[in-house]
Amino acid sequence: MLSLLLHSSTLNSVESNNSTSSPVTCNLASYPVTVDGKWTNTGEWSDASQIKMFCYIGAESSFSWIGNGTAYFRAKHDENYLYILVDFVSADSKVYDEATGLGDMAWAIFDADHNDGSILQNGDLLFRIKWTSPESFVSDTMGASLQTTVMGVSANEWVIVESPEGVDMAASTDAKNDPYSTSPHPIYEFKIPKNIFGGQGSVSMCLTTSDPHAGVLMVWPLNRDYKNPSTWENLTLAKLYSVNIKFVGLPSAYSTRLYYAGQTERASGDGVVILKFEEGTSHEITVDQLVGGTTEGIRYYCPSYQLRVTSSGQWEFTYKKQCYLTVKSEMGYPQGEGWYDAGSKATISVSSVIPTSDWLGALGGRYVFNGWIGDLASPDAVSTVTMDKPKTATANWRADYTMPTTILGLVIVILIVGVSLSILMRKKN
Repeated sequence: MLSLLLHSSTLNSVESNNSTSSPVTCNLASYPVTVDGKWTNTGEWSDASQIKMFCYIGAESSFSWIGNGTAYFRAKHDENYLYILVDFVSADSKVYDEATGLGDMAWAIFDADHNDGSILQNGDLLFRIKWTSPESFVSDTMGASLQTTVMGVSANEWVIVESPEGVDMAASTDAKNDPYSTSPHPIYEFKIPKNIFGGQGSVSMCLTTSDPHAGVLMVWPLNRDYKNPSTWENLTLAKLYSVNIKFVGLPSAYSTRLYYAGQTERASGDGVVILKFEEGTSHEITVDQLVGGTTEGIRYYCPSYQLRVTSSGQWEFTYKKQCYLTVKSEMGYPQGEGWYDAGSKATISVSSVIPTSDWLGALGGRYVFNGWIGDLASPDAVSTVTMDKPKTATANWRADYTMPTTILGLVIVILIVGVSLSILMRKKN
């Protein structure tokens, strides 16, 4: 199959299932890509730009592309990488033909030096994923082995070169999460470092994927010679702006979560998070308003936990340390328990006198507040405490039966006097 790519061909005709191709704006990635040659999940490529590829019909010196097919490619990028998915929907799971020795493949060619010339020029790069005989390589897929290759140009010929750092390529026929078709068919993924394009905001490229045993070749863009296109297609990378997020007042032992663009990211208190967004877009960033506080009596509170960004800049989320005050009392309607900013003063209170619940309470029996104990020592029912740490204040009470004792004593005296007078009166009579 490599010879079909490297040598000239005799073209009989070119047909397309699309009339024209058009430049593509490559979306900024919202979801991470796992380079495993499949839709790792149904949302993995949902944020990417989508293009339907062209069907190439023509004859090689010893091979003809005569079949019709359907293939799509998707593209997206982040700060450092360009990601490409080639989904050959109409191909079947037979990725290697032992009779002909031909295997399915996909390749992406980039005009890395932006000279817009014919393919075979210095600076052009070819990234290829190819299925070959099972004995050739260790990685086995559907009875075939995968070969990934990076090629450059030397003396007007494609030659294998060392893979740039960060390049990753994979393929499989696992389509269980594929939105186009869940029937097994070839799916290819490319992860290409953007620095090979010189950090520019666009790159010219060509894509091809083939199914030799079915005679189907899919290309983008459409050229009269798919191996040496006369034109490149421009892939415009969405420009980004940078948002630096810093956390103030949150210790390194704690972490918070950031919510933005449908994603969640955890960040430590001493860390700085750098987010990238597409220029011209607006995004709301939210963090956890409360961090900690489940058992230790200390938490961190962020009063302003949301912000909206539209351009590059630095922003801070400020957390305040808070300590919990526990107020304990068996009676007296205790007030003041809760969270307080560290260093602030909290006011606690209880009713100073509570009637007893038995019949003596009707005679004036009562419980009298006898001071605060624990982290606060105060004789006053209404007191203040400095919240420099989690604290507990417990109300101490004493029973006071002075009034009912007095009343009962008087009753007894009256009864005694009454009885005594009654006896004396009877004796006189």
